[in-house]
Amino acid sequence: MTKEEYLEQIKQSLSGVSANDLNYYLSYYGSLVDNYLSNGYSVEHAISNIGTVDKISKDVLGNVSFRSLIGNRINKAKTSNIVLFVLFSPIIIPLLLSFIIIFDVLYLASLILVLAIYIVGFTFVGVSVASIIVGIWYITEGNYLYMLLCIGILLTALALAIMIFICSLNLYRGFRYIRRSTKYNIKKIIATKGGK
Repeated sequence: MTKEEYLEQIKQSLSGVSANDLNYYLSYYGSLVDNYLSNGYSVEHAISNIGTVDKISKDVLGNVSFRSLIGNRINKAKTSNIVLFVLFSPIIIPLLLSFIIIFDVLYLASLILVLAIYIVGFTFVGVSVASIIVGIWYITEGNYLYMLLCIGILLTALALAIMIFICSLNLYRGFRYIRRSTKYNIKKIIATKGGK
């Protein structure tokens, strides 16, 4: 791949970004390739060190707000597209709003689920603390059989609490990944025509 092909692919992946930002990023990545070439490296080596077009697109779109992407798309839109949008806005706007509301409700429900799992985990920690206190009381009373029972309850509750905390942490990371990737894909669809 040549430098020009690389920059053209970057340009296509960032077609929804404003002209000033697009020129800035193209000149930035072009100068990075030039630096590698001036140091005696090949174009392929430069591209592999700088990153793939998808990685660059993800980085750039992560720094660009929805507002600027949508504003730029509206500025580039033809008059016929604007007329169609105005005519179909009674249909499009409620659909978009319902999508946003459903997405946010699902995200909130997932956070509540993770919170509920944490509450169960803290309950097991509380049971562990209570079994320590009761176990100490049984030791002072000389009832070692019940003290062993309290130690068993303590170890079981602690093991369950640790498993629950690990599972809920991974669950939260999964929800956070889904939210970030959905946000990136929406930006990609807005920035490029159809997300290509």
